[in-house]
Order: sequence, then structure tokens, then C-alpha cells
Amino acid sequence: MWPGAAPPTRRPSPRACHGFGIVDTLVAVSLSSLVLSSILPLLLAARDRQIDAGRQAEAAALAASKLDLLASLAWQVTVLPSGIRAPREDLATTLAHDVPAGGGQGLAPSPPGTLVANVPGYVDYLDSEGRWIGEGRDIPRHAAFVRRWAVLADPAHPDVRFLQVLVARAEVERRAPPRAGLSPRAGDVWMSTARFRWVR
Repeated sequence: MWPGAAPPTRRPSPRACHGFGIVDTLVAVSLSSLVLSSILPLLLAARDRQIDAGRQAEAAALAASKLDLLASLAWQVTVLPSGIRAPREDLATTLAHDVPAGGGQGLAPSPPGTLVANVPGYVDYLDSEGRWIGEGRDIPRHAAFVRRWAVLADPAHPDVRFLQVLVARAEVERRAPPRAGLSPRAGDVWMSTARFRWVR
């Protein structure tokens, strides 16, 4: 080579000109499939947990709304100038319909077992959006939630009513045997409060 002459250029090899070969592509696809198959169960589990959390939140809202309706029924006493106590109490409203109506028991003590079985007047059914779709003994086909409630009284404290609400998942209630007691099942939401008769 003469002094000052440009160095000869190297010609690329045929292998370098073609980029990824078929073997390289197959290796990349195999690695991608391996990674995807390892994280897919995690993604599906996360999705299921998110759906379950949404259902639990919906059930809690449905329980709270029924508890609020029960607590809104009249339960008070007026003391007359003569000193006589005149109770004013709702013992005739049913909350088993989509809107409160007559023909029920109001805040009268409920019969036994209204939290563990579908007792007419103390149960209603809702779809996955929380919309009321029926009441009675039989769970409707499209029901997502079963909502039951109880009104309890203590003879030693006649001015107090204990209110309890259970919201259960309809698919669990359909598959499981009848409840023998108040043991919780998967997806159950329980809420309770006490209502004290106030003096006016």
C-alpha cells in the first residue's frame, strides 16, 4: 500500500447481511412463549382477585342500603303532657319489594331463621348490577346476590331492635346445602346495627 492511500474496505460476510436467521427467530419465539406461559397464571389470578373484590364491594353496598332502609322505619315514642308514653313504631312495612310497601312486619321481631333460609318478607334478590329482581323462596335464574335480614328483640330492652343483614352470592347458595347455622360462606357480607327508640 502506498503512503497516503486509503485503506481497503472490508466486504461484509454474507452471514452479516441477512439479519436474524430462522434459528434466531425460533429461539426468540420459544423464549417469549416461556415467559408468557409463566406470567399468564399470575395475570389471570390478579384478574380473578379484582373481580372478587368488586363483587365484595357491591355486596357490602347492598347490605348497607338494606340496613339503612330498616333503620329508617319509624321507631320512637312520644311522651304526652300527662306523662303517658305513646309509641310510634312501624310494624306494617315490607322491605322485600324494590320500594317499601305495606303488608309486612316492619320492625316487629322476625321469625327464626330469616338469615339462613329464604323466608318470604325477609329476602330479596339482585342482579350483578345491584338491581332488584325479585323476592320469595326461590332464587331467580339471573340473580347474582341473595339478601336476607332479621329484626331481633330483647325482652329485657323493649326499646331496642337489633338489625342484621346478610348478602350472599347466589351461585354459592344454589350449590351449597341449606345453612345449618350462621357460619359464613365464601363471599358473604354480614352487617348489623342496633336501633334505639328515641323520645320525642
